[in-house]
Amino acid sequence: MKELISAARIGRSLGVHLILATQKPAGQVNDQIWSNSKFKLCLKVQSQSDSNEVLKSPLAAEIKEPDVRIT
Repeated sequence: MKELISAARIGRSLGVHLILATQKPAGQVNDQIWSNSKFKLCLKVQSQSDSNEVLKSPLAAEIKEPDVRIT
């Protein structure tokens, strides 16, 4: 995990991009990684808490229609 945190922290300035994927984000992604992530993409999730974990908003849990984007 230390290497991933280091890559997130240093890599952005070097043009390295990380794509992280998980089914349950709660507690899986370190705060240092979140703070070094400029963009976050969240598809439909099952609960508002999962949406809050990624977007700091419950809106991803409320997606009903295909091709809906929340900005």
